[in-house]
Parts: sequence; structure tokens; C-alpha cells
Amino acid sequence: MTRTFTRFALHGLCSAAALVAFGAANASAQLTIYDAGGFEAARGFSATFSPGVGYTGQLEGQAVGDVDLWSTPIGGTGTSTATVVTGVNSPLGAAGSQAVEVYKGDTDARWGVRTGIYPSQGEDFICIEWDMMIPSPGSGGTPGTDFGPFMGIETYYDQNLTVHSSFGVDATSGTVLVGEAGTGNLVLTDTAKDVAFDAWNSFRIELDFTAKTSTAFLNGELINVESFVDAGALFFTDADITAVSEGPAFDGLTATAYFDNYTVHEGACIPEPATLALAAMSLIGLAWRRRLA
Repeated sequence: MTRTFTRFALHGLCSAAALVAFGAANASAQLTIYDAGGFEAARGFSATFSPGVGYTGQLEGQAVGDVDLWSTPIGGTGTSTATVVTGVNSPLGAAGSQAVEVYKGDTDARWGVRTGIYPSQGEDFICIEWDMMIPSPGSGGTPGTDFGPFMGIETYYDQNLTVHSSFGVDATSGTVLVGEAGTGNLVLTDTAKDVAFDAWNSFRIELDFTAKTSTAFLNGELINVESFVDAGALFFTDADITAVSEGPAFDGLTATAYFDNYTVHEGACIPEPATLALAAMSLIGLAWRRRLA
């Protein structure tokens, strides 16, 4: 993936205003597609690797109850790893003692949950939520010189290898990025945001299969509305934990991030109405163009 800098984002203007109108109507009950249960032992996640599985360093080897769900792509992940660790837990969710430590090594890597094909007939939305923290020092490259790695979530329809969205953080700068419609380039959000290192943040993606848009929320605040990266992504199958470089020049950069409270639901995301309204109004004023970080 390459990094692009400035572009117009007029589509965010109309979409953000429309969200205010139908936000309350979409706050209906959600169907749980997958809930990692905070990657806790009670959900079947172990901080040691299952005997005989052979996936040392990979989440699939620690998901005792979900061995067939978490998987890595053909070709493996090189030195990149996703490991359940103890003593780390996001304070933004339920109390616990485990999370997933993701290390971006020498290879772009993704770890996916294999679900069915969604949304169901008559449904329009998929909501993906997770908490993430990037520690410092030691994440990413040299500020002002390097970009990445990108740590976050990518969403797919794997039946025809198409992508809806990417949403996450540049591990060098802390800048929040999304996948650009049509190209997949990692670009700034309509409402430009950076996150602090060593701090947990809540991320949320809402996929709208009628409008073919991906809406991104950071800590409950709407910060971006983007058309699907691939217009042909007609359904949803997986939302992958992702650690990738931001271009060939930065392939050698490494970084670490922690993920917790990962869930996937069918149905619209349910932000607080006041937060939605204020964020949408802010987005109207800021969605005209993206500025260089």
C-alpha cells in the first residue's frame, strides 16, 4: 500500500448529515456474529500454545475453542506474530487479564475470523468493534521520516477477494488512517486525528451494504465516511487484525500493537445520539479535504 496525502472528500458531507437523520432509527438490536470475549481464558483463549497445533506465535494456536476460526493467509506471516498475552487488558471493556499482542515483523500479516456470509437477507449493516493500544517507544520508525507500519483492521468479502475498508493507526506518528475508496491507499480521516501512544482507544467500523460505505468511529466520535475500497464487495466474510507496511520504502519497519474486545455484529453500530450529531456537524465543516499529517 502507498501513502497519499491530500484529496477532496465531498462524499463525507452528505453522508455525515444523513447519519443524523437515520442514526436513531438504526439503533435496533444487533445479532452477534463473533465475540472474542476479550480474548480471555473464559472464552477459550490460552496464553500457551495448544499441543499439536503447531502454530507457535500465531493466534490460531492459542484459540483453544476457535482453532478453525482464527487463521493466517497462505504463505504465512514471516516473523510477524499475534500472541495472546496475560497482564494486558483494555480498561474500555469488561475487566480481564488478557489481550492479543501483534508484532509486525518482516512480512505483512493478517489474522482473520472465518464467519459465514453476511449481512442476512433484509439486513444492511455490519458493525466491527475493537480496542487498540500502541506502546512506545519501539513502535514504527523515525517520526518525520518514516511512515507505518499500519496496525488496525481490514474488512473483506473473501468469496471474490474484495475489500470494504481499512481503519487503524500509523505506528510511527499515531495518525489515524483509513483505506481510500477505489485504491485502498491509507489516507487521513475526514476529521484528522492522532492517538497517544501507551493509551487504549476504541475503534468502530460500520459497513453499509446499501450505500456501499464504511463509517469509522474513534472513541465514539464519527471521524470518516468512505465508499468501499472495492465497489464489488457485495457481502462480508471477515474482519482481519492487520499489520502491514505503508509502502515498499518502509517494508523493514517493525511495530507492536495490542488488541482487545474484538466483536462483529450484524446491524448498525449504536453510538450515543448526542455524540453522533456533534460529530456529524463537525464532519460537515472538515470533510472538504484531507491535509497532510
